[in-house]
Amino acid sequence: MTNDELWKGIIEDLDIEFLTKFFPNDLHFFDLTKPIIFLDKELSQLMPESEDSGRNIDKLLQISLKGGGKRLILIHPEVQGYRHENYEEREFIYYYRLFDRFKLPIATLVIFTDIDPNYEPNCYYFNFMGTEVQYKYPTYKVLKQSPKTLANSENLFDAVILATYWAIKLKRKELTEETVLDLKTDLMRRLLEKNVDKTRIRKLLRFIKAYIRFAKPEINLKFEQNYQQLLKIDSPMGVDEILRRQAKEEGMAIGLEEGMEKGMEKGMEKGLEKLRIAIVNLRGKGFSLEEIADIFALRKEQVSVFFKELDVDLGNR
Repeated sequence: MTNDELWKGIIEDLDIEFLTKFFPNDLHFFDLTKPIIFLDKELSQLMPESEDSGRNIDKLLQISLKGGGKRLILIHPEVQGYRHENYEEREFIYYYRLFDRFKLPIATLVIFTDIDPNYEPNCYYFNFMGTEVQYKYPTYKVLKQSPKTLANSENLFDAVILATYWAIKLKRKELTEETVLDLKTDLMRRLLEKNVDKTRIRKLLRFIKAYIRFAKPEINLKFEQNYQQLLKIDSPMGVDEILRRQAKEEGMAIGLEEGMEKGMEKGMEKGLEKLRIAIVNLRGKGFSLEEIADIFALRKEQVSVFFKELDVDLGNR
């Protein structure tokens, strides 16, 4: 799952907080006693090129207005994490497609999560032989936000923005992994202390946990230990998400079981070698055979294959 996809999911998980954060002056118009409907399927049908390019991170929210009847509006947020040529034109195309399809008022919002402080296009302008079009839309640049203000906010969605801010700073090499580890752990601790719905907190914690990924394995494992301690998890199961994601990125998730049973098919050798190393490292840190099998969603017998191949003593199980 990419960071953009994580954003797409957290907007749906924290929909009320999202609206409160970005549309505070319009909130009194919304009838939030009625469900917010996410029209992602309709959106993808109108914008197939987003999927073709491996990029489908827009959301489309249908919101009821107060006053009775079927008064509806659409909110179209997009998270943009990189520089895109002719971005303004693309936004205009999206807008008129949506308007043509739904014939409803549309509010666009572009959230820029890229590392370039000077990239923030917000207007499409066209003028030809007297025909003139100007399409302006609001933007939100994460890199320009104040981390102190975000950290002191009571809106849970500001924790999403703060985690994104740190990830950008980490990518720009303006923060070290060790510093971000401490910041990330402290943020999660403060969130757990809040007297709010724990289900929403858990969803937010999963976002923060997955969004900021460290290059150093020892930092990842240190964070997992902190995470387990904060959530009072006694077993080392918390590490499974990061390790399983690394495995998938190496192409091991598809056909892994078949590959091991048939002698490791060609094309999986590189990924399997990384898996061998990860298993040995975990074993060296005291993880049992059962725990390692659970982390990678494998059978104990499959993990045993790696130990036997590498002539590792299983010891106490």
